[in-house]
Amino acid sequence: MNNAELSLIKYSNKLFDHIAEIIGRAQKKVAISLNTETTLLYWSIGNYINTDLKATGQVTHGSKIIATLSQQLCYR
Repeated sequence: MNNAELSLIKYSNKLFDHIAEIIGRAQKKVAISLNTETTLLYWSIGNYINTDLKATGQVTHGSKIIATLSQQLCYR
């Protein structure tokens, strides 16, 4: 291999490493954002259900309501 080919390979490897690093950082940001939004979604759902059950006086039937809601959401 001559010097030009070695230089090209070295440059290509450096370019690949930097691009892979950029992609890796973006993937981490996406994972963090997704986890944050998922946590907020589940908290919001739980808070809404809890608040609504208390407001409508359905707390004693909560487990049956949650089971029914779960089935409805699975088949939707």
